[in-house]
Amino acid sequence: MEARTWPDPAVGSLLAAHYRGVKFDLARPHDDFAEGTATVKVVWAPTFVVDDVRGRELRRWTGWLPPEEFVAELKLPLAMDHLHHKRIDAGIPILAGILADTPDAPAAAEALHFLGIFEFLAGKRDMDALRSRWNELRERFPESRFARHSEVIDDVPV
Repeated sequence: MEARTWPDPAVGSLLAAHYRGVKFDLARPHDDFAEGTATVKVVWAPTFVVDDVRGRELRRWTGWLPPEEFVAELKLPLAMDHLHHKRIDAGIPILAGILADTPDAPAAAEALHFLGIFEFLAGKRDMDALRSRWNELRERFPESRFARHSEVIDDVPV
């Protein structure tokens, strides 16, 4: 992370614009480490936990990522925060941006899954929008768990 991901300008600007970070060094624990991780179980490093302003966890992942994939992972909780606060229209461009900027990143399948949900909600329960995105999801990422989640759409009458 130190050599490649943190110094990347896209990572730095996204973090500066939307996040306040706390870093714990597992190799050199500080006295505050136990208190700071009381609700965040860390079993491997690096572990990233993104909470909203109320402290509700929006996303968690473990392991190093290259800058472009790290940015995609950081954008997903921004969209989810909009969903939780019923700002559906604000989340759509974030998810679409993940797909445009990192179409093959691991986060892309999840972004496409939720883009279908956001468009469904924005369109006043528009099943065509949902079905279209989830069909695209199953074509592009057939082995993803989100493709499996989307199979429920097959049970909904056309």
